[in-house]
Amino acid sequence: MKHFLAVIIFVAVTSLTGCMMMGGMMHKMDDDGHKEMSEKLIKEVEINDYRITAEFPALFYKSDALFGIKIYSLKDSMTSTASVRLMISEFGHEIHSDAVQFDRDLYKDSDGNYSTTYLVKTKKDIKVSYLISELEDVVLKKPVEIEAQLSIHTAHKQHGGWMHDIGPYAIIGGVVMLTMMVFMVGRVF
Repeated sequence: MKHFLAVIIFVAVTSLTGCMMMGGMMHKMDDDGHKEMSEKLIKEVEINDYRITAEFPALFYKSDALFGIKIYSLKDSMTSTASVRLMISEFGHEIHSDAVQFDRDLYKDSDGNYSTTYLVKTKKDIKVSYLISELEDVVLKKPVEIEAQLSIHTAHKQHGGWMHDIGPYAIIGGVVMLTMMVFMVGRVF
């Protein structure tokens, strides 16, 4: 009978691990209680014979963010040359007003990306605009504008794995539960 009970406890402990999956039930939250946006936003636009892919990263207060854009020619799939500008302003203000916080021309790197970093200095939502005024040495009549409204997260981005996602109470609870299971199995044998 003791062996039968020990087998049942062993099977229950090894197969019913749902309560031990602490990381699966946790979500990162920012100071306002919202889920953290850890993925970048990607927008694609096709204009004439070009495909433009703009990346808008998740933004964290007082952290650098990498903004980038790629431009492809649909004719030969090679990266095209262009004149690209990145402008950032507080949301709700015109991009060409005094509220512009960042205004920079982007240049193509060795990988064919147009990119730059931006240090987030505000906690307010921002409007990010990529302006493309020239493609393959041809000045466009009206610049192509790809924009997005982005929220600033006040919680710092964590890179440490599942241990940073759980609190101390969950760790203590896991240790106590493991100790209780060891004593229960020890009593059976």
